[in-house]
Amino acid sequence: MENDVTVKVIALIPNPEDFQPLIVVKDVASNNVMFIFSDADDAYTIATLLGGQKSEEPMSHDVTRDILKAVSASVQKIYIKKVDKKRRLYTQIHILQESPGKTTIIKSNQSFAIALAMVLDCPILVAGDVFRETHITLSTERLVQLIASQKSEEDNNELTTLLKNFEPGPDKKPM
Repeated sequence: MENDVTVKVIALIPNPEDFQPLIVVKDVASNNVMFIFSDADDAYTIATLLGGQKSEEPMSHDVTRDILKAVSASVQKIYIKKVDKKRRLYTQIHILQESPGKTTIIKSNQSFAIALAMVLDCPILVAGDVFRETHITLSTERLVQLIASQKSEEDNNELTTLLKNFEPGPDKKPM
């Protein structure tokens, strides 16, 4: 779409309240970031890729890549289409099959789709309205500090406050 935002995964951090993994994605054209919840398996894949490591055994994302290749298909993009009041992100995987040149759209959970995008090196797009509702803007220095040194209570408190601002309430937009 016209107002879609291209994002890149820049970090994986624990939510200071419950230690659930959070994927940090950044708009490639600004300092706007978005926090996306992840499950443990996808977080492991993302952490491995961010760290430049390779798993000894194929992970589910590697197997998915191999299946796509075997059937002459490729992922065109990952698209985060919608957010609801419960903070769920509705995510799609757009798959192009070489013959007959047809695109198929498959629903996916956001962390699996993002990890797959990293394995395949394909674009991750967020609908403009979703990004406007869910992003925050941080200075580069502050973002680096929050991600790199969550050791201090002050950093954890600031991150917790930022995440709580995403909570839906009677007079707040979702996320």
